[in-house]
Amino acid sequence: MAYFNWIQKSANGFVEPRGDGRNRFATVYENRYIKNVFSSSISESFLARDPSGSRQFPNTPMASKPFFQWLQPDIKVEGTILSLTAAMLSQRGIRGIIFDVDDTLVPLLKHEASQEVKTWIAGLPSSWQLWLVSNNMSRRRIAQIAEGFGLPHIHRAGKPSRRALRKALHNMQLPVEQVAIVGDRRLTDILAGNRLGLLTVLVDPLTCRSKDPTHSVWQS
Repeated sequence: MAYFNWIQKSANGFVEPRGDGRNRFATVYENRYIKNVFSSSISESFLARDPSGSRQFPNTPMASKPFFQWLQPDIKVEGTILSLTAAMLSQRGIRGIIFDVDDTLVPLLKHEASQEVKTWIAGLPSSWQLWLVSNNMSRRRIAQIAEGFGLPHIHRAGKPSRRALRKALHNMQLPVEQVAIVGDRRLTDILAGNRLGLLTVLVDPLTCRSKDPTHSVWQS
């Protein structure tokens, strides 16, 4: 039980710094949600199982990992998204990707992706389905970035809530095991993806966040 309390305190204690202050409300929301996720998951993990050990939530994709591994990505890329290759995903049967936006595809204080990132996106297999799902509160910012990529998007996603991811997954019309989520933050992108059963990919942020505890304490 002491281990479970440690997880709760750790999740509650992390506040990831945001460079421009515009997402302060979103960050407070994220950390409150994270605390609730870990608080409820402890009882859920032990009580919401049938005798065979499977979780009983009909018609809802569920995590394939135990909750104490929800902050661990399936793939940890040594570098930014530009270091991730399509081969790393295709060999795992991936046919769709949900991307985080801020510091994953576009630096936090920029309003457009670099030409290198645009070229990287364009180089992905044309048959793959791609979505942008961001916690950013600005509809205009995310819409502008998505338009530059020519991709569908969801803003104000509230990750680690799974609601926006489920919406993207529904529109993709792909099974959960064929979809990856790529992001730079364990407590939002990786936690949400693991809770839903997606392949989770952690990349380094495009903007250096040397004081971000989730890129040191939770390092794989």
